[in-house]
Amino acid sequence: MKITAVNKKGFSLVEVILAVALLAAIIFSVISVLTLSQESSYAAGNTTRATFLADEGLEAIRNISEANFTSVPAGNHGLQIVAGQWQLVGTSDVVGEFTRQITVTNLSSSRKRVVVTVSWTQEPTNALRTVSLETVITDWDRMATATPTPTFTNTPTPTPSPSPSPTPTGDWNAPAQYGSVDVSGNANAVEIFKYNNHIYLGRDDNTVTAYTVNSALSLTAGSTVNTGGFPYDFKTSGNYLYIASGNDNQELQIYDITNRTNPVFAASVNLAGARDAYTVEIQGTTLFIGRDSSGQPEVYAYSIDNPVAPALLGSIQLSQDVRDISLNGTVAYVANTSNTQEFIILNIANPASMSVLSSLNLSGNNDGRTIERSGTTVTIGRVGGLVTTINAANPAAPVQQDQVDVGGSINDASFGSSGFMFVGADTNTAEFVVANVSNPSAISVPGSLNQSDDINALVWDSGYNLVYAASDSDSEEIMIIGPGGWSPPTTPTPSPTAGPTSTPTQTPSPTPGINCAVTYEVTSQWVNGFVTTVTITNNGATDINGWALTWSFTGDQVITNAWNTIWSQSGQNVTFNDAGWNSNIPASGGQQAPGFQATYSGVNGAPVNMQLNGVSCSTTVIFP
Repeated sequence: MKITAVNKKGFSLVEVILAVALLAAIIFSVISVLTLSQESSYAAGNTTRATFLADEGLEAIRNISEANFTSVPAGNHGLQIVAGQWQLVGTSDVVGEFTRQITVTNLSSSRKRVVVTVSWTQEPTNALRTVSLETVITDWDRMATATPTPTFTNTPTPTPSPSPSPTPTGDWNAPAQYGSVDVSGNANAVEIFKYNNHIYLGRDDNTVTAYTVNSALSLTAGSTVNTGGFPYDFKTSGNYLYIASGNDNQELQIYDITNRTNPVFAASVNLAGARDAYTVEIQGTTLFIGRDSSGQPEVYAYSIDNPVAPALLGSIQLSQDVRDISLNGTVAYVANTSNTQEFIILNIANPASMSVLSSLNLSGNNDGRTIERSGTTVTIGRVGGLVTTINAANPAAPVQQDQVDVGGSINDASFGSSGFMFVGADTNTAEFVVANVSNPSAISVPGSLNQSDDINALVWDSGYNLVYAASDSDSEEIMIIGPGGWSPPTTPTPSPTAGPTSTPTQTPSPTPGINCAVTYEVTSQWVNGFVTTVTITNNGATDINGWALTWSFTGDQVITNAWNTIWSQSGQNVTFNDAGWNSNIPASGGQQAPGFQATYSGVNGAPVNMQLNGVSCSTTVIFP
């Protein structure tokens, strides 16, 4: 028998190369998918942290400008805390992997635009990412002083031009009510909070309703949520609303307000025991919540790096009911119900090990109810109507400066312009009180207002120089109060267009002589959302008094929030009107800069057909 040997050869060289190439492609695809997934996960967290840092920057600038408006010069700045107070330093500051830069631009002698930009290098792709937030700050002390009233010459034009709005100052020595909102039902309003052009109203039926401020005296109701307990205090950070509540299982509640008028429950925290939480404060990415005493800690600190999963950092037991907290860098000021230490200063430099720095036994035995702060000057509103000022420049040894009795029992207070503090009280003759604390050593009470019902909470609006107050009234749950002689800001009235229009929004008739340029800059963008600054430049030879900017989106973009403007959107068509106080765009390069936040899906395309008062503008679109 013949045996034939069969020689089986191995893979050819070409086959080996193809196999290696295929394996490499598979490995590369897997690594790419994992890298992109990892970057997306990191980016979401970093965007949230960057937004917190930008929020913190805006709040720091407000604090600095309130103490001394000239301490916020035009240019680029960073921030640092010195002796418990914010100060400007250098051209930027670094917090971990984030670089924060504050850009200040002079809009006029008494108004400045502030943009806080936080940037970072996104791992693992090393892509540069940014988040920007902005606001406008006002030197109300300067605006309240007597200045010559500008005169305007009426020049005949084919289309009547709107008159410029007067600066909304007025006389707080003689406050008056200018409007109100009747909320359905008979529940009392117990808390009110304003966030840009939206208001959140809490009532004693455990509900919170969102409102859009269309103009100074016009509010439109949005959605209502039930908190299951008294909504005592509100604070916002980024796209989240944090509520301190009387719900024994959810003392801290968190709502997603990406759509500002439609709060959506996102998460909650159940504090130990069953005691109401009365106050919530946020500084950067740290949240502090204060509550009634029950043998458990009364003050808790949480990290909200992840907004919907607060992580407990630390707590402290004071053995007193905490009614209000104000944060100032490394210290926290606490108003409580003690008769021997109504005012407490906590060291919060390390929230994991908070400690009492000092306390103060204020004159009388009246509980502390509310705290307002300007720099290191602290003003406490107390039961029995006492307003007390404290010098806390040395946090280890605060000193009481002055005290006055405004009558009734103080429920809430809010700082306003020119050293005024507005007080809501339980009284039969002066539910709204104006206290002048510009000299903390000599408090005066120049004005008050007898309202129909008690005022439980209030908030001052710097843009309109008005106070929105939450009251016990069944027909005026929101009272709108302003200084004597206040006039509502006006906005241009668009001329009707002949024949039907494609949208229900009227388009202003073209104004002859306008030469305009618009820069539409998307300052930050993430999956399904973006923030844009719209800079309007008047390149003409005459001032523009009253403006309406219109454009059309090319996708499904929906604006959820805007600032420095009164806005509307119908489908893809958007109208930005001036907000009254910023109605003038000076000639030869003058600017106004409204901005907005919006959602989208698919492609965030560039806008088209930019027009100012009906005249087409040269347009520059910038994406990150």
